[in-house]
Amino acid sequence: MAYIDETGMSVPTQAEVVATAVQRLQELLEGRLRKDATGPAHRICGNMLGEAKSEVLAALQDAVSALMPDRSYGEYLTELMRLNGIDRNESAYSTVPITVTAKSSGVPLVSAGTFIIGTEAGDNYVITEDMVIAPSATDTFSARSVDKGAFEADAGDITRIVEPKYGVASVTNLVAVTPGRATESDPAARSRRWRTAKGVGMHHPSKIRSALEDLDGVTDAYVFVNSGTTYAADGTPPGSIRAVVWGGTAQAIADSLFGTYSGIGAVAAGIGTFGAQSVAVSAEGQSSTIYYDVGTDIPIYINVLTRKTVGRYPSNGDALIKSYILEFFNGDLEIEGETIEKFGPGETVSAARIYTPANVVPGHTIQAIYISRSANPSSTGDIAMDVDERAVCTEGLITVLGV
Repeated sequence: MAYIDETGMSVPTQAEVVATAVQRLQELLEGRLRKDATGPAHRICGNMLGEAKSEVLAALQDAVSALMPDRSYGEYLTELMRLNGIDRNESAYSTVPITVTAKSSGVPLVSAGTFIIGTEAGDNYVITEDMVIAPSATDTFSARSVDKGAFEADAGDITRIVEPKYGVASVTNLVAVTPGRATESDPAARSRRWRTAKGVGMHHPSKIRSALEDLDGVTDAYVFVNSGTTYAADGTPPGSIRAVVWGGTAQAIADSLFGTYSGIGAVAAGIGTFGAQSVAVSAEGQSSTIYYDVGTDIPIYINVLTRKTVGRYPSNGDALIKSYILEFFNGDLEIEGETIEKFGPGETVSAARIYTPANVVPGHTIQAIYISRSANPSSTGDIAMDVDERAVCTEGLITVLGV
């Protein structure tokens, strides 16, 4: 029998559905059909009634699971988040200004969206405005990644001309790329929806953080409240909040904190804001200056020392360990339907928590995990983070050692 409880929906197996259908058909025909697996009752029920009912029950079970907050996925989850007043963070392009130098002969005339350049690593960007440059002159134009996502490139990395254009001598980026964003994964979206659902009050720190995280381009936020009568250790004045934000635009962040368009998630009247960034805001005839801080990403180097079991450790085991660790750092790791929380802003980095993603890969025994803010880590000790720091990791920072 199918039933629904607090854990979701449970349905019988196809074999159980077939057995029940055979029994009922036997009762209907007063036992005149053979009961063995090759008899007509089994063939009729198994090939028609049993399979059809099993498919319907499986589809219903899937739909019920999709509506459970801790299991929801895809469009079901997107709609469920809207019940909490938030939207899934969609993907966004990475952006960068590109400096173009013209040759001494010829005037480059290039339409927006037609000039493709890139890094030696293969990440491509497109200039998004029309280009007109005098001979031997240099000018700077806006560009974005060809694909949406969080692409990174240091100053001077974009020098490759994918599709040469008449009169163009060279290209480069004088500043680092501003990373975009991949579409918010299901595990990350479930985690953020839950934080929003737990928030209380329009001006509670959890609501302020939720409103900031719902802004386009924001990937993380941290809100510290100094409700005391003296300055906090980080310099936050008494009766003030300090918001630390990763991503987003200055004006959108300030408008959210001020409540320019909505009171939900705004800083309550009479409460000051603190930070190195200052933005002028106004609403309903009131003007103010909002202060906040931009978060800093701290790369974490990881060495995984492990003993591998021949015949059980996958041939691509090292790559899998790295990928699961990266999923963990990005908040995308799920184990048996449970989202494994990543290191949040200001949270101490513990090597012990990295064992969880590394142990997803079978056939090995971890001897030690070393972590550090710099290359060649040799310590298993925790790494403290300031409130404006966030631990991040990339594949190139992870080394898997062992035999």
